[in-house]
Amino acid sequence: MGSCIIADDFTGQMNDSTEDQDPAGQPVKGYNGLKNQGATCYLNTVLQVFFMTPEFRTAINGMEEESEGSVSFQLRTLFEGLEQGHACVETKGIVKSLGIVNVYEQRDAEEFFQRILNAVSRDASKFFQGTLIHTTKCLKCNFLSEEDKSQFLDIPLSVNVQHNELYNIEDALEEFFRTSQMTGEDQLYCDNCEDKTDTEMGCCLGEMPDILSLHLKRFDYDFYQESYVKIECPVNIPLTIQFKMKPQKYELYALCNHIGSYRGGHYVANIKSLDDGKWYIFDDTEVKFKSMPSYQEPEQHENDYQIIMKTSIHYIRSQDAYLLLYRVVSENGDHDATDGVPNLQTGQAEDSENCVGQRSNRTDKAPRCGRRKTKKKKKKGKISGKISGKKRRNRK
Repeated sequence: MGSCIIADDFTGQMNDSTEDQDPAGQPVKGYNGLKNQGATCYLNTVLQVFFMTPEFRTAINGMEEESEGSVSFQLRTLFEGLEQGHACVETKGIVKSLGIVNVYEQRDAEEFFQRILNAVSRDASKFFQGTLIHTTKCLKCNFLSEEDKSQFLDIPLSVNVQHNELYNIEDALEEFFRTSQMTGEDQLYCDNCEDKTDTEMGCCLGEMPDILSLHLKRFDYDFYQESYVKIECPVNIPLTIQFKMKPQKYELYALCNHIGSYRGGHYVANIKSLDDGKWYIFDDTEVKFKSMPSYQEPEQHENDYQIIMKTSIHYIRSQDAYLLLYRVVSENGDHDATDGVPNLQTGQAEDSENCVGQRSNRTDKAPRCGRRKTKKKKKKGKISGKISGKKRRNRK
């Protein structure tokens, strides 16, 4: 695809961190780009995120031999090229294995994020998998039932703001897990009461993933324009996230950004390297330093949130963020689940003694650059990230 102008994606007061001392926008050594086959920036973006996730990269590199046409085989081949220092790595193999026929059709990065995770072995995808527990509570007898559990690869967050209105990730997570009440004609049958009663429905987090992925559903149907449009809004992104009643603390390490409109645009990734703690921008064949200006938000009361523990005071603001990835960190600040993973710059594994091992209801359109309206068939045996925070119980 043609070149596009990349605007500075983050605004706010600059920190005094050493990251900002690097010449932002300058090419770097040690990290390599990926060839764009036409309009495959959506794929390159998620491939770089997967490569820069050490535990996933190690799992792919250590897999048993598979057929040359498999996604896992092509991922390993691509990762080997990136590790060997090729200035620009070919992507034809992975494109073919994913069944992409028209490389000039712009697609959705989050869709291929999920497609890849569903195609590889569980040893690789498990780092991104979490569990939701769906519950119903009768408001007459207070009987609480756990209906079922579902696995997720990312949490979809509805963007319920107007254009150019500030969107807050913590508020969006609160909204996703907020309970809803079924009353009046929507009452549900309670087995305990043997009658239809007012019911409270919701979901909560069960098993937590090592990598927490948040999908911002920026595209919505505009009835006046009779088409899908992108909700352009600045996003307030906390550098750390922690849920109440859960011990895990998560730190932001990657963003997939969509720049442009629904009908046309470009994907790039901002990724923090675990090797040197610096941020880089991955834009197809180019990899450059990326300064990450952040700002400190005024204090908020802990009681403002029911689900989120207010631990982060530092944020970045992005106009184009689309997919956010957080990884678990231990109490001493080390990144978990990376024990024994080789450093990309030194080739040496991290010292194991220094690592602590631990394990809404809205009809949004998944964003895609200029994609056609298509219905996706749910494949049997796949883990879906298209989950809803509120799951209805069958009426009787």
